[in-house]
Amino acid sequence: MSAADVRAAVDEAIRRHLEARSAAPRPGPDPAPGTTPQEHPSHARFAVPDGSAAGGRCVIEPAVACVHSGHCRTQGY
Repeated sequence: MSAADVRAAVDEAIRRHLEARSAAPRPGPDPAPGTTPQEHPSHARFAVPDGSAAGGRCVIEPAVACVHSGHCRTQGY
């Protein structure tokens, strides 16, 4: 097999790959803000009062002010 044959085989393989990739369905647009998409349970949010309901203090670490990061409403990762 010559270098030209190898080059032609590689070019053909790349062309097939790119055609298959462009034919694959694209993911849909991001969900609108305020909607609840079907997500993995690890992304669930808990109903925890924010700092304003706790006198401005952090629910996790009451010695500091609430910065509204939302960390207290998640599983922490």
